[in-house]
Amino acid sequence: MTMTNTVKNRVGTQLGYRLQHLELTNWGTFDSVSAESRGLVYRLEPNGQTGLLIGENGSGKSTLVDALLTLLVRPAVRNYNVAAGAKKRERDERTYIRGAYDRRSRTEDGGSDVQFLRPDGKHFSVLLGCFRNSQSERAITVAQVMHLNADGRVEKIYCYADAEKSIANDCSGLKSSGKKLPLQLQERGFRTTRNFSEYQTWFQKATGLQPKAMDTFNQTVAVKDIERLNDFIRNHMLEPSLHGDEIDKLLTHYDLLDQTHQSLMRVRQQAELLEPIEEQGAKWRRHTAQLHDLQEMIDASEHFFLKKTVEIFEPASVDRGRELESIGEQKDKLAQTIRDVQDDARRLQNQIENAGSDRLREIPFLVRSHRLQADRVREANQKFHDSLRRIGVIEPVTDLEQWSEIRKQLPSIKTGTERRLAQANTEYERLILERADVRRRMSEMQSELAGMDRRRENLPLGLVELRQRICDDLGLPVDELRFAGELMRVAESETEWE
Repeated sequence: MTMTNTVKNRVGTQLGYRLQHLELTNWGTFDSVSAESRGLVYRLEPNGQTGLLIGENGSGKSTLVDALLTLLVRPAVRNYNVAAGAKKRERDERTYIRGAYDRRSRTEDGGSDVQFLRPDGKHFSVLLGCFRNSQSERAITVAQVMHLNADGRVEKIYCYADAEKSIANDCSGLKSSGKKLPLQLQERGFRTTRNFSEYQTWFQKATGLQPKAMDTFNQTVAVKDIERLNDFIRNHMLEPSLHGDEIDKLLTHYDLLDQTHQSLMRVRQQAELLEPIEEQGAKWRRHTAQLHDLQEMIDASEHFFLKKTVEIFEPASVDRGRELESIGEQKDKLAQTIRDVQDDARRLQNQIENAGSDRLREIPFLVRSHRLQADRVREANQKFHDSLRRIGVIEPVTDLEQWSEIRKQLPSIKTGTERRLAQANTEYERLILERADVRRRMSEMQSELAGMDRRRENLPLGLVELRQRICDDLGLPVDELRFAGELMRVAESETEWE
């Protein structure tokens, strides 16, 4: 949409800087987001002349005036929509950025809700004014780029350029991601700031305007009719009180304090978030130090035990050496004794053969036979006494009277032995069942170990089978249903520990 003036200047060239054109997009009802008006830039072209805005109520005349006020007047004293007779706080920058266009009543409580063209406030709103000095042919441009942040507060970039600029050529295609917004505007030839005072200083230095001129402009915009000249001069042209400057200072201080408070809150929140990490880090460092000490002890344990083994076995080795020497000496003595006995046996054998008596020849066989018989008797006696000791009789039997006494005790001993045998059989059966249970658990453990050898992850077989059944029932691949332990990894140097 382009609006141009039809009133021509009849007094020749005008002095000073005059408005060449005013451009806006996404400001109030001048929408550039909807499908019908996407990317549209609205432009008013006085071309340095006096212009007249006419139109029906609600057509946007006051919205254009408020855009010019936003570009030139301090936020602390700016009066929005007063030219249309509205209350002072009916509109603000947020309602213009979001595109307020109507108010609808609520039937449930009698209240009303404001309707917005851009309720999310995520699109950039851009105001741009170009001023030209017809004598010096010099042009300057001031602009403001606004949007709402995540907290719903207005974020604004003030722009100034010593050249004629336009939204379509110099402010379109701005992105909230990537390079910061001020840097994007600087690359397009603007000086940028977030402080209105600095922005106002650039404009005043170029045009030579005094702050009072902008305040008078702000006041006269609100005049709908002049009933008394005195009141008009008193209210709109005389110097205002200094409360505005104080308010500006207070607002500046408030902004600084608010920013400081937000910074402190962020720092506090960061500290609160970092405290658990610091505690866990200290615990991790402590455990790492303990693990390092234990690992060093484990690494040194082999050498330690080897040293202790040497220290323990060295005295025993010396003793065993001495014992071997003593056994060697005894072996030599016994060998000599054996040789002596063998010599005696040969000598006796020769004497027996020389004597020529058959009786003497039978003596060795008789001695051998009696010796074997005596050995059998001793073996039977030993088995008999071993049996007595097993049934609780410790005293040896040396005569018939002792044997008769023991025979009287045998029935009671048999009864006790049978009772103990029954108890032993019961205990045996219990141990058989316990052994079967142990074998079953051992088989399960061996199956689990074998499954862990076949699987990559260190998870119990029951959990793996349960996950497989869940994935089969839900039609999911196993890789999409991971246990927390499978998603954790340690450093490459700690894989053996893992």
